[in-house]
Amino acid sequence: MPSKIEKTINGERTSFKVCYRRNQRRIIIRVTQDGYVISAPKHTPIKTLSTMIDKHLDTIVKLPPRLDFNETLNQPKAIQIFGTLYPVHYIQSRGGVFFKANTLYVCSEALNTNNIQRLLRKYLQSVLLETVQEIHQEAQIKYPDYPLKNVAFTTGYAHSKFGSCQIVTKRIRFNHALVHYPKHFLEYIYYHEIAHLKHPDHSRAFYATFANFCPNYKTLKKALESTHEQYMRDIKNHI
Repeated sequence: MPSKIEKTINGERTSFKVCYRRNQRRIIIRVTQDGYVISAPKHTPIKTLSTMIDKHLDTIVKLPPRLDFNETLNQPKAIQIFGTLYPVHYIQSRGGVFFKANTLYVCSEALNTNNIQRLLRKYLQSVLLETVQEIHQEAQIKYPDYPLKNVAFTTGYAHSKFGSCQIVTKRIRFNHALVHYPKHFLEYIYYHEIAHLKHPDHSRAFYATFANFCPNYKTLKKALESTHEQYMRDIKNHI
Protein backbone atom coordinates (compact mmCIF):
# COMPACT_ATOMS: atom_id res chain seq x y z
CA MET A 1 0.00 0.00 0.00
CA PRO A 2 1.44 3.45 -0.91
CA SER A 3 2.88 5.50 1.92
CA LYS A 4 2.44 8.84 0.16
CA ILE A 5 -0.29 10.75 -1.62
CA GLU A 6 0.76 13.40 -4.14
CA LYS A 7 -1.42 16.46 -4.70
CA THR A 8 -1.02 19.75 -6.55
CA ILE A 9 -1.68 22.70 -4.23
CA ASN A 10 -1.40 26.25 -5.54
CA GLY A 11 0.52 24.97 -8.54
CA GLU A 12 3.08 23.07 -6.43
CA ARG A 13 3.42 19.32 -6.01
CA THR A 14 2.77 18.46 -2.36
CA SER A 15 3.27 15.15 -0.56
CA PHE A 16 1.04 13.71 2.15
CA LYS A 17 2.89 11.03 4.11
CA VAL A 18 0.50 8.33 5.32
CA CYS A 19 1.03 6.68 8.73
CA TYR A 20 -1.31 3.86 9.75
CA ARG A 21 -2.19 3.32 13.42
CA ARG A 22 -3.66 0.05 14.63
CA ASN A 23 -5.86 1.47 17.40
CA GLN A 24 -6.75 4.79 15.77
CA ARG A 25 -10.39 5.50 14.93
CA ARG A 26 -10.27 8.74 12.99
CA ILE A 27 -8.15 10.42 10.32
CA ILE A 28 -5.86 13.24 11.43
CA ILE A 29 -3.90 15.56 9.12
CA ARG A 30 -1.11 17.73 10.47
CA VAL A 31 1.53 20.03 9.05
CA THR A 32 5.24 19.48 9.55
CA GLN A 33 8.30 21.36 8.32
CA ASP A 34 8.56 18.83 5.45
CA GLY A 35 4.92 18.79 4.38
CA TYR A 36 1.75 17.03 5.50
CA VAL A 37 1.33 13.85 7.52
CA ILE A 38 -1.88 11.79 7.58
CA SER A 39 -2.43 9.55 10.59
CA ALA A 40 -5.15 7.03 9.75
CA PRO A 41 -6.73 3.81 11.07
CA LYS A 42 -5.10 0.66 9.77
CA HIS A 43 -6.41 -0.61 6.39
CA THR A 44 -7.96 2.76 5.41
CA PRO A 45 -7.91 2.79 1.58
CA ILE A 46 -5.62 5.33 -0.05
CA LYS A 47 -8.54 6.35 -2.29
CA THR A 48 -10.57 7.29 0.81
CA LEU A 49 -7.73 9.45 2.13
CA SER A 50 -7.21 11.10 -1.26
CA THR A 51 -10.91 11.92 -1.54
CA MET A 52 -10.93 13.39 1.95
CA ILE A 53 -7.96 15.64 1.09
CA ASP A 54 -9.75 16.93 -2.00
CA LYS A 55 -12.96 17.56 -0.05
CA HIS A 56 -11.26 19.52 2.75
CA LEU A 57 -8.38 21.10 0.81
CA ASP A 58 -9.36 24.69 1.66
CA THR A 59 -9.20 23.87 5.37
CA ILE A 60 -6.03 21.78 5.08
CA VAL A 61 -3.96 24.53 3.44
CA LYS A 62 -4.83 26.85 6.33
CA LEU A 63 -3.58 24.45 9.01
CA PRO A 64 -0.73 25.94 11.05
CA PRO A 65 2.49 23.90 11.34
CA ARG A 66 2.82 21.91 14.55
CA LEU A 67 5.17 23.27 17.13
CA ASP A 68 8.43 21.43 17.73
CA PHE A 69 8.56 21.59 21.53
CA ASN A 70 12.33 21.09 21.52
CA GLU A 71 12.65 24.51 19.93
CA THR A 72 11.02 26.09 22.99
CA LEU A 73 14.02 24.86 25.01
CA ASN A 74 16.61 26.29 22.66
CA GLN A 75 18.35 28.52 25.24
CA PRO A 76 15.24 30.43 26.37
CA LYS A 77 15.71 33.62 28.37
CA ALA A 78 12.83 32.64 30.65
CA ILE A 79 10.63 29.61 31.30
CA GLN A 80 7.10 29.50 32.65
CA ILE A 81 6.70 26.90 35.41
CA PHE A 82 3.22 26.35 36.83
CA GLY A 83 2.08 29.76 35.66
CA THR A 84 5.07 31.80 36.88
CA LEU A 85 7.78 33.09 34.54
CA TYR A 86 11.34 32.57 35.78
CA PRO A 87 14.53 33.93 34.19
CA VAL A 88 17.09 31.38 32.99
CA HIS A 89 20.84 31.87 33.37
CA TYR A 90 23.50 29.73 31.67
CA ILE A 91 26.83 28.83 33.26
CA GLN A 92 29.62 26.95 31.52
CA SER A 93 30.47 24.44 34.25
CA ARG A 94 29.25 21.17 35.68
CA GLY A 95 26.10 21.09 37.75
CA GLY A 96 23.06 20.42 35.60
CA VAL A 97 19.91 22.45 36.28
CA PHE A 98 18.96 23.94 39.61
CA PHE A 99 16.61 26.59 40.98
CA LYS A 100 17.80 29.36 43.27
CA ALA A 101 16.44 32.79 44.26
CA ASN A 102 13.58 32.62 41.72
CA THR A 103 16.05 31.95 38.91
CA LEU A 104 16.69 28.79 36.90
CA TYR A 105 20.36 27.99 36.32
CA VAL A 106 21.58 25.70 33.56
CA CYS A 107 25.13 24.47 34.06
CA SER A 108 27.02 22.49 31.45
CA GLU A 109 30.62 22.34 30.26
CA ALA A 110 29.24 22.39 26.71
CA LEU A 111 26.42 24.92 26.40
CA ASN A 112 25.27 23.77 22.99
CA THR A 113 21.69 23.46 21.79
CA ASN A 114 21.42 19.69 22.32
CA ASN A 115 22.76 19.81 25.88
CA ILE A 116 20.58 22.73 26.89
CA GLN A 117 17.44 21.11 25.47
CA ARG A 118 18.26 17.78 27.12
CA LEU A 119 18.96 19.31 30.54
CA LEU A 120 15.90 21.55 30.54
CA ARG A 121 13.60 18.80 29.29
CA LYS A 122 14.84 16.42 32.00
CA TYR A 123 14.45 19.08 34.69
CA LEU A 124 10.93 20.05 33.64
CA GLN A 125 9.90 16.39 33.49
CA SER A 126 11.16 15.87 37.04
CA VAL A 127 9.29 18.96 38.27
CA LEU A 128 6.06 17.77 36.65
CA LEU A 129 6.33 14.21 37.94
CA GLU A 130 7.26 15.31 41.47
CA THR A 131 4.18 17.55 41.53
CA VAL A 132 2.01 14.72 40.20
CA GLN A 133 3.26 12.49 43.02
CA GLU A 134 2.31 15.17 45.55
CA ILE A 135 -1.20 15.37 44.09
CA HIS A 136 -1.39 11.58 44.07
CA GLN A 137 -0.41 11.29 47.73
CA GLU A 138 -3.05 13.84 48.68
CA ALA A 139 -5.66 11.90 46.68
CA GLN A 140 -4.74 8.64 48.41
CA ILE A 141 -5.40 10.27 51.77
CA LYS A 142 -8.58 11.99 50.60
CA TYR A 143 -10.01 8.92 48.83
CA PRO A 144 -8.66 5.86 50.70
CA ASP A 145 -11.20 3.47 49.12
CA TYR A 146 -10.39 4.41 45.53
CA PRO A 147 -7.98 2.08 43.59
CA LEU A 148 -4.93 4.35 43.62
CA LYS A 149 -2.24 1.82 44.56
CA ASN A 150 0.49 0.90 42.07
CA VAL A 151 -0.35 3.71 39.67
CA ALA A 152 2.62 4.79 37.53
CA PHE A 153 3.11 8.19 35.90
CA THR A 154 5.00 9.28 32.80
CA THR A 155 5.24 12.50 30.81
CA GLY A 156 5.86 13.55 27.24
CA TYR A 157 5.00 16.38 24.88
CA ALA A 158 1.72 16.06 23.00
CA HIS A 159 -0.21 18.43 20.75
CA SER A 160 -3.83 17.52 21.35
CA LYS A 161 -4.14 15.39 24.50
CA PHE A 162 -3.38 16.53 28.02
CA GLY A 163 -3.41 13.03 29.50
CA SER A 164 -4.08 9.36 28.88
CA CYS A 165 -4.68 6.31 31.06
CA GLN A 166 -3.79 2.68 30.38
CA ILE A 167 -6.26 0.94 32.65
CA VAL A 168 -4.71 -2.54 32.60
CA THR A 169 -1.22 -1.36 33.54
CA LYS A 170 -2.51 1.60 35.63
CA ARG A 171 -0.10 3.86 33.76
CA ILE A 172 -1.04 7.53 33.37
CA ARG A 173 0.74 9.83 30.93
CA PHE A 174 0.67 13.63 31.20
CA ASN A 175 1.30 16.18 28.51
CA HIS A 176 4.64 17.81 29.33
CA ALA A 177 3.14 21.21 28.49
CA LEU A 178 1.18 21.08 31.78
CA VAL A 179 4.36 22.02 33.66
CA HIS A 180 3.99 25.52 32.20
CA TYR A 181 0.40 26.14 33.32
CA PRO A 182 -1.04 26.83 36.80
CA LYS A 183 -1.00 23.74 39.02
CA HIS A 184 -4.79 23.43 39.26
CA PHE A 185 -4.85 22.37 35.59
CA LEU A 186 -2.51 19.48 36.37
CA GLU A 187 -4.80 18.46 39.24
CA TYR A 188 -7.78 18.61 36.88
CA ILE A 189 -6.07 16.26 34.37
CA TYR A 190 -4.91 13.97 37.19
CA TYR A 191 -8.47 13.48 38.46
CA HIS A 192 -9.78 13.05 34.92
CA GLU A 193 -7.32 10.21 34.31
CA ILE A 194 -7.79 8.42 37.63
CA ALA A 195 -11.55 8.47 37.02
CA HIS A 196 -10.71 6.23 34.04
CA LEU A 197 -9.28 3.63 36.43
CA LYS A 198 -12.89 2.65 37.11
CA HIS A 199 -14.56 3.82 33.90
CA PRO A 200 -12.70 3.23 30.59
CA ASP A 201 -15.01 5.42 28.50
CA HIS A 202 -16.68 8.80 28.98
CA SER A 203 -19.94 7.38 30.26
CA ARG A 204 -22.34 8.95 32.74
CA ALA A 205 -20.71 6.87 35.44
CA PHE A 206 -17.32 8.30 34.48
CA TYR A 207 -18.53 11.89 34.73
CA ALA A 208 -20.27 11.18 38.03
CA THR A 209 -16.97 9.93 39.46
CA PHE A 210 -15.02 12.77 37.88
CA ALA A 211 -17.46 15.37 39.21
CA ASN A 212 -17.01 13.95 42.69
CA PHE A 213 -13.28 14.55 42.39
CA CYS A 214 -13.52 17.83 40.50
CA PRO A 215 -16.95 19.55 40.68
CA ASN A 216 -15.92 22.48 38.42
CA TYR A 217 -14.36 20.30 35.71
CA LYS A 218 -16.36 21.96 32.91
CA THR A 219 -15.00 25.40 33.78
CA LEU A 220 -11.48 24.04 34.12
CA LYS A 221 -11.70 22.29 30.76
CA LYS A 222 -12.50 25.53 28.92
CA ALA A 223 -9.89 27.47 30.89
CA LEU A 224 -7.17 24.91 30.16
CA GLU A 225 -7.93 24.87 26.44
CA SER A 226 -7.82 28.67 26.34
CA THR A 227 -4.57 28.78 28.34
CA HIS A 228 -2.97 26.17 26.08
CA GLU A 229 -3.96 27.99 22.89
CA GLN A 230 -2.59 31.29 24.20
CA TYR A 231 0.65 29.68 25.34
CA MET A 232 1.14 28.03 21.94
CA ARG A 233 0.60 31.35 20.17
CA ASP A 234 3.05 33.13 22.48
CA ILE A 235 5.70 30.45 22.05
CA LYS A 236 5.42 30.45 18.25
CA ASN A 237 5.88 34.24 18.22
CA HIS A 238 9.12 33.97 20.19
CA ILE A 239 10.81 31.05 18.42
